[in-house]
Amino acid sequence: MNHKFSKSLTDSDVRYKFFALNKLQAEPLGKLEENRNVKLECSDNTDYNTAYIDTNRRIRATDFFNDHNWLTAGTMVEFEINTDTNIIRISIDSENTENEETTIEKELTPALESEVRDFLANMIKKREFDNLELYQGIQGIEYNTKEVGVIDILCIDQNKDFVVIEIKKFKESDKVVGQIQRYMGWVKKNLATDKKVRGIIIIQNQEDDYESDKQVKYLRYAIAANPNISLKFYKMSISLLNDKISSDIK
Repeated sequence: MNHKFSKSLTDSDVRYKFFALNKLQAEPLGKLEENRNVKLECSDNTDYNTAYIDTNRRIRATDFFNDHNWLTAGTMVEFEINTDTNIIRISIDSENTENEETTIEKELTPALESEVRDFLANMIKKREFDNLELYQGIQGIEYNTKEVGVIDILCIDQNKDFVVIEIKKFKESDKVVGQIQRYMGWVKKNLATDKKVRGIIIIQNQEDDYESDKQVKYLRYAIAANPNISLKFYKMSISLLNDKISSDIK
């Protein structure tokens, strides 16, 4: 069965070399397995067999973006997904782009887990978060274990010990502890050898009373049983500044 839709590329799409789809656009991908390879057939007669669908229903297409490095945010892309053959046909319209106002409006919508992850990854690249660095460079972002799931961010610290980061948009139940322990166990067995492994769970602080929130309390108790896991909060804010120059002109 074929499913057709179009989308405008975002800065995150171009920077991290994936196609991030909304819920409606990603619906046909639900019939394809997560982390399964798909074939991209492009309108410029280039094909790619290295693309795959990640756990957040994004189409990871590193080779495609490397070969089409002229793509920019706002470029319109048409998709035709065949769920029977795992083939995704792509048509690029570089002339039909969204205006700047629309792009800014989208960037100000509430952050998805992927957007928070990308923001944090940029901080880590600049060594602005606990002096961590990405494991194997950009490969540490959405590190695919191909066995137990995809790690949001995999890092190493100053001691070359491994750090597994799991990001959640809202306050999370304590089931995330089991998830990050699974990732930590896999890293310990397959990558760490004689190095230590610790985990960081990062969740959104939406309310001022998070100190006494029931879900957060459960999460803290679950983490207390594992000293190698820590909890951090992120909080989003937008500041609007008056244009003093315009006021002086009037």
